[in-house]
Amino acid sequence: MEPELRGGELYGTKKREEVGKKVMLVIRYFDWFGTREQLEELMSATNKAVEKTPGTKFLGRFGAMSKKWHLAIVIEVKDWATWAEYLKNYQYQRDYKTMPYFEIEFLV
Repeated sequence: MEPELRGGELYGTKKREEVGKKVMLVIRYFDWFGTREQLEELMSATNKAVEKTPGTKFLGRFGAMSKKWHLAIVIEVKDWATWAEYLKNYQYQRDYKTMPYFEIEFLV
């Protein structure tokens, strides 16, 4: 018997309890000109803010699909208030030489 296809369940992309769950995805696209160690500092600050903020989930760092950006960080947040709380917990001093540009996209 063939499995029934529902919302990516066949490939395990979503658990049954997650189907229909309303969340926001926050994608931060950025250019990076720093060292690997400096990038790890940025990722550490991101992870610490996620750990301190209930209702957030770090989904990963990805190579951006567009030619415009080098990398993208994706975070899942429950709502706008959760995003505001995440920003309060985010402790990273941006160096404009290593990350001169970034853009944030909200998928609601």
